[in-house]
Amino acid sequence: MCSGTTGWLDERVEGDGGGGRGAAGRFAGAAAAVLCGRCDRDGEEVGRFDGAGGGAGFSFSAGLIDYVINWDLATRPWLIVPVGLCFAVLYYVIFRFAITKFDLRTPGREPEEEVEDSAKA
Repeated sequence: MCSGTTGWLDERVEGDGGGGRGAAGRFAGAAAAVLCGRCDRDGEEVGRFDGAGGGAGFSFSAGLIDYVINWDLATRPWLIVPVGLCFAVLYYVIFRFAITKFDLRTPGREPEEEVEDSAKA
């Protein structure tokens, strides 16, 4: 059953207790759990970068442009890349484990019957 608009965020699942929580609510629950893990790892990442003697300031996006512009102002700016790559692997392993172990529903991981129901609508 669908609410009439488009997209997986607007799905409503029959028998969900009348709450109409649908895919959006389930994903928001999974996103909150993942966000808590992300915030925890982010603090650890900053601490390890600082502990390794690195220091960098970013003005807006903390992207490549800021990285290049602020290269001369940073302390050991080259450390950002290896530390970031290590934590990218760590994030992937932790989040993949949590999503599969606790069966967190994320876009593309809905049960088969829900996918078929939304395809009919």
